[in-house]
Amino acid sequence: MEKIRFKKITVADICPTILTGRHIVNEKGWKCIEPIVATIAPTGSRIFDAIAQALAKDSSITVFELANALGTNTTDLNAFFRLLTGLDTREFLKQYRLTRACEWLANTDLKLIEIARRSGFPSASYMTHLFVQELKCTPNEYRKQHRPKNFRDLYTWD
Repeated sequence: MEKIRFKKITVADICPTILTGRHIVNEKGWKCIEPIVATIAPTGSRIFDAIAQALAKDSSITVFELANALGTNTTDLNAFFRLLTGLDTREFLKQYRLTRACEWLANTDLKLIEIARRSGFPSASYMTHLFVQELKCTPNEYRKQHRPKNFRDLYTWD
C-alpha cells in the first residue's frame, strides 16, 4: 500500500495577523486605511481548526487546558500534533507565540512586557530567553532589524 501523504500544518497556517489596517494611497492620491481582516484559513482538520480558534482567542493557553478543551489528554494531543505538524504540542505553542511576538515587534512600538502578554508568554524575561535560544537575538535586536522606520505610517493594530 502507498504511503498517504498530507500537508503538514505549520504555525504560519493558523497564525492570524495582529494588524487591523494598512495605510494606502488610492489612485486619486487620497490616503486611507484599508482594513485587514484577520482570518484563519481552514486546515483540513476540524480538530486543528478548533485549536487555531482557541489560540486566536487566548495565545497563553497551556497544553493541559488545550487537551481539556478538546476532551482528550495531553498524551493523545501530543500524538495528534506530531502527526499533523511534526512537533509536539509544547514546541508548536512555543513557535506560535514566537511568531506572534515577532509580528508585534516588527509592526508596533508596544513595550516588551505587553508584547509578551499579548503573545501568550508568562513574562517578558521568558520571551527574551526564548528569543535568544531560538532566534539568536534579543527581542529589541529583532525589532531593530525588522521594524521599518515608518511603521506607524504603514499599519494599524489593536
